[in-house]
Amino acid sequence: MISNRKVWSGCALLVILVLSSDQPVRSDEPKAVSPVTDKPRRRVYLLHSGLHTILSDPAKNIAAETLKEGLRKRGVAEKDLIVLENPFPYASWKSLLPFESLTMFFEAAEPSSKMSHDAYLRMHKALRAHGVGRTDDVVWIGHSAGGQIGMTMAHLARNLWKFPDLAKETSAYQFDMVITLGAPLESNYLPPEVKLRNYYSAEDVVVRWVAKIGPWVAYPLGYPTRIGSVPARFGANCMIRCFGGIEHPYWDVDGRVLDRILGETVAGFRPAWHARLGVASWGLSLGEFMCRALEGECQVSFEDPPRNK
Repeated sequence: MISNRKVWSGCALLVILVLSSDQPVRSDEPKAVSPVTDKPRRRVYLLHSGLHTILSDPAKNIAAETLKEGLRKRGVAEKDLIVLENPFPYASWKSLLPFESLTMFFEAAEPSSKMSHDAYLRMHKALRAHGVGRTDDVVWIGHSAGGQIGMTMAHLARNLWKFPDLAKETSAYQFDMVITLGAPLESNYLPPEVKLRNYYSAEDVVVRWVAKIGPWVAYPLGYPTRIGSVPARFGANCMIRCFGGIEHPYWDVDGRVLDRILGETVAGFRPAWHARLGVASWGLSLGEFMCRALEGECQVSFEDPPRNK
């Protein structure tokens, strides 16, 4: 049996390592200044829903619309909230999950596909209609399949010169961040200078199901792809944020998620429960220190306190 002295010594060592780490807690830079206007760059949020199934809300763009309303109520200017068209077809009782939706989902992971280029063209037209320029910061927020599309759009925006036909019709844009909400992810072509925030919940059974079943569907259709519940090959630009108790349809309405989205652009922002460090609760205090260590060393953040089953 481990003695209490060893337990306390181990906990003390963990606290010292966290507090003395050379790597500070990851946080975003303050809003940059445009070299042309010498004014803070505009930050715009692109909102994209996922594919539609017979179990989805009848309005296939409900996630993007609800995200827009939630962020607007939290102070984001309406002109900086852009709801993108959802290209996935409607499901029906004759087509519970349209076959076209599956092929579009797989092709969304490939920057050279027609699906991806069509999505970029739609994005370009929406940004131009809202007066977004090349030096403005773009934050993509994608629910479900919309998350994978955002990662591909960020790649195209930073590598548009590699696709001359697409470059003739569109413009490059300054992607600052891609936020994925409950997204099954295939490829990761995200440029290292674009921040990736992957919001994950163990209770989101759709993500887990797609990660397990998806490859068995993809291979027969000619898509040799792997699907995961977290990004593949993620680097220093990525942070996986874990939330408890969020099921797939509710990412767009959960207050914790909306608060964290805005917190991504605030230096030093932490979930409210991290402020419980001074409370006389050994479990919460130790848990908060462990979360800091995981965030700094493993790029995983826990947005909720430990739950008693």
